[in-house]
Amino acid sequence: ANAVMGYYNKKGENFVFRAVTRLDRETSGLCVIAKNAFTHGFLIKQLHSDDFLREYTALVHGVIEEAGFVEAPIRRREQSIILRCVAPDGDYAYTLYTPIEKRADTTLLRLKLKTGRTHQIRVHMSHIGHAVVGDGLYGIDKNERLCLHSSRVKLKLPFTNETVELSSDIPF
Repeated sequence: ANAVMGYYNKKGENFVFRAVTRLDRETSGLCVIAKNAFTHGFLIKQLHSDDFLREYTALVHGVIEEAGFVEAPIRRREQSIILRCVAPDGDYAYTLYTPIEKRADTTLLRLKLKTGRTHQIRVHMSHIGHAVVGDGLYGIDKNERLCLHSSRVKLKLPFTNETVELSSDIPF
């Protein structure tokens, strides 16, 4: 947010930061920001539809042989403002995953979100025993870089209804 605000301030433009998608502090990659209130509303309506795709790449512990999904509700962990957990009284959450590359003790995954809960990928992958490498909150690695990257976004633009697809290479 600060980088975007600084960019527009240098150009001498007034800008209100309107995030459509957000990333955890340690997650790299693409983030969608709207330039005005109309576009923000338009994209927020698309966010959980088939017109809006968010795809992530993650390196996880363990070997995952086949594509699958995690459909498990997520809520805030009691006594914490940061941590989340899978719990029956949580909000519906659904994550699809596909192995891209299997290594000796890790798997590179492509993940697609059908919902957008806080820490969803990190919580779901930890829940099934395959924490994201470098995840100090939900995994075992506290001193490594979080290997989670927002790698692809597809959406329809307001006014033209043109489909735009953006991608970003993984830095790990």
